[in-house]
Amino acid sequence: TRGGARYDAPRKVSNVHRQVGALTRRTVSALQMDIAGFHNLVQDEALLISTHSAVIQATSQAIQANGGLSTPFAGDKVLAFWNVRTLRSDHAARCVTAAQELLQASQKLGLSVRLACTGGPVSFGSMGTKTQRAFTIVGPCVPRGLVLQKLAKLIPFKILVDQPIFS
Repeated sequence: TRGGARYDAPRKVSNVHRQVGALTRRTVSALQMDIAGFHNLVQDEALLISTHSAVIQATSQAIQANGGLSTPFAGDKVLAFWNVRTLRSDHAARCVTAAQELLQASQKLGLSVRLACTGGPVSFGSMGTKTQRAFTIVGPCVPRGLVLQKLAKLIPFKILVDQPIFS
């Protein structure tokens, strides 16, 4: 069907970032990451900049290599989605693979990260005012990922996966 609402085969959903007004509803996989102790890096601006640049490069590579779409980086926070731009039946597996790659890359950089992979229905598209719009994704899997990240501080697992992704 028009606009990518039905899965036929992997294909691009046209102009996801340029969509204005209407939101698209779809089941997606989401990956959220934050760096443990990132706030300590702000004491050394040069270290912060070099570390942040390395993290952005590694993160972008892992997400793009696995067919994901990331939202703009905000400090040490990463939020990426699968099954938004390109419809794929294996989006959950791609999300987890990217998380595993991010964990390995962060360990090589000497960083400790917390990763959460969640899934479920969301609405996405261009939201905002007449003068300022941004591509946004809204749905229960987004705050659920934040809860899993907080839980990862308390248990010895670096990647937490919710039931929709695990299934």
